[in-house]
Amino acid sequence: MRRAGLGFLFCCLISTSVFAGFDIQDEDEIDYYGNAEFGDFKDAVVGTENITPNERAYLDSVERTSLINRGFVRFLVGRPRIKMSEIQNTTSAGVATAVPITQSNINENEYEFFLIGGYRWEVWSLDFEIFVPTELSYNANPLFATNVLPNPPFKNSNIIWNAKIQQFAALINLEMIIPRFFDFYPKRLQIHLDAGAGASFKTTNSSTYNLDSTPRQTNSQRTISTMGLLAVGARYQIYSGFLVDVDYRYLALGKTNFGTIEGVELESNKMTSAGFFLGATYMFS
Repeated sequence: MRRAGLGFLFCCLISTSVFAGFDIQDEDEIDYYGNAEFGDFKDAVVGTENITPNERAYLDSVERTSLINRGFVRFLVGRPRIKMSEIQNTTSAGVATAVPITQSNINENEYEFFLIGGYRWEVWSLDFEIFVPTELSYNANPLFATNVLPNPPFKNSNIIWNAKIQQFAALINLEMIIPRFFDFYPKRLQIHLDAGAGASFKTTNSSTYNLDSTPRQTNSQRTISTMGLLAVGARYQIYSGFLVDVDYRYLALGKTNFGTIEGVELESNKMTSAGFFLGATYMFS
């Protein structure tokens, strides 16, 4: 009888000491489980212990502040470097065939925006993204170098080509959050890798001018091409469902067709964008 009483007391002390540990953890340990706390702990405790209402409330609070098995929305904005290269004269007939142009690339910064919605399971998330950049300009003044003009001269010897490129893209992105193997960074921090693919939709509005800037012709052309995304980033949980984001994103946006004006056709085989983005994420409860 005495041994049974001592055994009961010993079990009570162990049970008390296990849950007493909950009370000595700091705020970062208790309230935020942004990266790698998945629910195995809660399932194990609930399945093996007769826990008190207070202890169950604690475990429920951990589950509410964890960031798994939840839908989310995200907004990103950046001003990366965008490059359109391999712009070339693809005219297939007439005196302007294969004549080199003076401006074969664009290299400038522009604002870009991402609107994102998706769902996260454990360390994986899948989302749908809309990519919207500001307008991009192309200007070749003059279009052809004077020392390569055909003989006879092309249409009053030369022209100025101006184009405005508007685009948006829709893509599916797969993200993996790197498991928190080490304790040197906080649980509120997520580090992630991304890869995605989709379609890019471009509209180019082109105009030609004489060298004295008097207008000549205009044209509009649409292009649909495949596009891809690679990214690495960090996300920090500032409140239960709110996180701030910093990403480095690389986009391959495919080819661009400028259309044909005055018998001349231009096309770019490559457009890329690379740079940092800032944003915010809200995860639904």
